[in-house]
Amino acid sequence: MIPAQAEHLYVVVDKIKSKEEENRAQNLIRSIQHNNLHYISSTETPSIFQQETVEKYLRTGQKREESSIILTTFDWNDPLNSPHKEKKYLPWEAGRFTFADWRDKDQLLRMRGVACNSGYEIHTAFGCFHACTYCHIGNTFTIMVDIERFIEKLELLMKEIPSQKLYKYDNQTDILTLEPEYNASRKMVEFFSETDRSLMLYTKSDNVDFLLDLKHKGRTIVCWTMSCAEVAEKYELKTPSLERRIKAARKCQEVGYRIRARFSPIIPVENWEQKNKEMIEDLFSAVEPEVVSLESLCHLTKEQHDVLFPGLAFAPAEKITEYELFPHETRKAMYEFFIQEIRKQNKKVKISLCLETPRMWNELSGLLKGNAKNFYCCCGEKCG
Repeated sequence: MIPAQAEHLYVVVDKIKSKEEENRAQNLIRSIQHNNLHYISSTETPSIFQQETVEKYLRTGQKREESSIILTTFDWNDPLNSPHKEKKYLPWEAGRFTFADWRDKDQLLRMRGVACNSGYEIHTAFGCFHACTYCHIGNTFTIMVDIERFIEKLELLMKEIPSQKLYKYDNQTDILTLEPEYNASRKMVEFFSETDRSLMLYTKSDNVDFLLDLKHKGRTIVCWTMSCAEVAEKYELKTPSLERRIKAARKCQEVGYRIRARFSPIIPVENWEQKNKEMIEDLFSAVEPEVVSLESLCHLTKEQHDVLFPGLAFAPAEKITEYELFPHETRKAMYEFFIQEIRKQNKKVKISLCLETPRMWNELSGLLKGNAKNFYCCCGEKCG
């Protein structure tokens, strides 16, 4: 796994039951440099994790240097971890979250005004060793070690919803940074290889060598978030460079993994057109992604923008919403530029917008070959 350090490393010992779980926890403990190692019981966790939950609400660009890490397991007695549970998105707490949550396109459109594809997203960790300035995940890193039990529950969920063809794993962390010590990605790739569904590994990492010998049988997609070289260096701290990500994608494509890419978030640094043109050329000269998604910088308040992203080529909108940091016409111009440059490299690759307004989809539908109600994207439930 990548070099990692924690100020506090908590191990909830009474929740770790099997030998596999114990081995996984010990492998992670040995691999993570830590200043303070705490073996605790589940009865101690509420008071200990209360402050860690507060840390979640700090943006990565605002948080302290070193994370706290929690090794624990899911609460499988919680009704919210039942495959029959109500479909909903659930709040995160340190040391506790559900193994799957529902991304509801109707709710996103009704309440937040953006188009998306529905689907269950699956999780075994919440937190990240990367330090991207724009990230909302915060400072505390919870890692569930009961992967075998997780897969059992996932199999039941998949039987409940045969219509879902793709499972995104994991959009609240970068699982590949934990491997192969975590030994979750191998288990998941091998499990999905025997199904008719697709697994999507969602990453910025170049830590892929352990994947190359796995018998994935074409059922695993690896989706990279790509940013131009300057953005990667300046704002995506502790991540591999653009060059290293592209090399990792090429390695995976050469052994048969399906490749997708997200240009997300698009950050308009000075001379952004030329820098992103070079990124697109470099990516498509190395790999053939089957789908590309576009998303502009968002999820920021005016105050956060001004502190974390001074000096960008474009100013934020007068009225900022969660998904509309820049004015409509500014975002449209950026998307048109990306679509044009992508089409120069590949006429057939599918291109979609991520979490954008129906108005934007309507105005760009001729270029995208889709619309806000029907589009193929990187991680939609039917996009496997």
